[in-house]
Amino acid sequence: SELCPKYTDRLNFGQALSKATVLLVVLHYAPNSSMTYTGTCRWDKMPLTNQCLEWLLRAVPKALNEEAGGTEMSAESLRRVAECVTMVDLRPIIPVSKKKCLSEFNTVRNGLGLTHGMFDLIGHLLVAYHAKFYKALEKNKERQ
Repeated sequence: SELCPKYTDRLNFGQALSKATVLLVVLHYAPNSSMTYTGTCRWDKMPLTNQCLEWLLRAVPKALNEEAGGTEMSAESLRRVAECVTMVDLRPIIPVSKKKCLSEFNTVRNGLGLTHGMFDLIGHLLVAYHAKFYKALEKNKERQ
């Protein structure tokens, strides 16, 4: 956008809508290291090799499984869990600097002429689209 040229390619709308999703994970924002990732759709900057995401997709299911008395999870089981998890950030841009991310969010917000609430609403709408899509899929399953 000509309003914020520095951030033209830094959009992050999260992973694509998926029929396999049973868990939606909402995160704060993607780090600059995510810029080279091209994921499930054009504006997906959620690399599953990111330490935070990898931990969520491996350590949490393993721990819950073990706590429930299950045996060790295989690599195939963990892969199947990952297919059912979708990641979305509440901040739709990737800041250049982690230390200055708040001022960068404000720069983009102001450059686009948005209020703080309007800018926050964009992230919440992205999450809501995923949730509504899942709910619509569930309704369709019930009708069949």
